[in-house]
Formats: sequence, structure tokens, C-alpha cells
Amino acid sequence: MNTKDNKSIIQFTNPELVESIFIDNPNYDGQLDIHQNMKITSAHDKVFSNGKNKRSSTVSLTVSNFNQIDFSTNRPFFLRITMRAKFTWYSGLNDKEEENFLKVNAASLLLSYIRPHVYSITALSRFTEQNIPFIDFTSQI
Repeated sequence: MNTKDNKSIIQFTNPELVESIFIDNPNYDGQLDIHQNMKITSAHDKVFSNGKNKRSSTVSLTVSNFNQIDFSTNRPFFLRITMRAKFTWYSGLNDKEEENFLKVNAASLLLSYIRPHVYSITALSRFTEQNIPFIDFTSQI
């Protein structure tokens, strides 16, 4: 396959790690084989146009198991990871397609960068490594 000629109209910058928090809860007194419920939130800024039919938006995705760190809870650890990337495309997409792309495809791509980070950081802890399952982002449209 000739990847130069088969490039998608949608491109993105290298995703960058914006935030990575892992704090062990010293007060946790439960089983070590634990699976956390992770919350996933995605946000993107306004779509910008550069005047050459090229449009862009920066998308960030956060995976977290807490809203506030509270060591009195029975949570084994507190974890939050945020990745972001700038996505660019030519203006061949209508507004609904752009919104769907940013909420579904861009978020899915960023999750693929977060998933191994969550696994790695939890595998190095005293707890069982955590795997983020596949997520259906189409339910957010």
C-alpha cells in the first residue's frame, strides 16, 4: 500500500500527555485484585478555519477514577490521565460529520494512547493491572 497517496483527509499531531496522576491510597484495606470504574470525558475546542479550506480542532480525552482525592474512601488508588492532539482536515465535512468525527473518531484514537499508559502505571503498583475496555463513543453523539 502506498501510504503517501492514500493519506486520509484527516490528520493529527502526535498526541501529547497533558496530565498523569497516580496516587496510592495508604488507607485502602481491600483486595488487591481490583478493577476500577473509570470515567472518560472528551472535549474539543471550537473548529478553526485557516482560510485555505483547512479546518482544525484540539481534542483532549481524560480517563479518571475520581472527582476529588479523598483518602477516607475505600478506593485503592486515584488515577487521572489526559491526552490531547490537534486534528486537521479539509472542509469536505459538514457540521454534523465534523462533530461526530471529533466526538467519536478523535476520542477513540486518543483512548488508544491512554490505554497502555493506564495498564503500565497500574501494573507497576501493588494492585492488579487495569485494562480499559473498548468504549462505544457513538453513544455520546
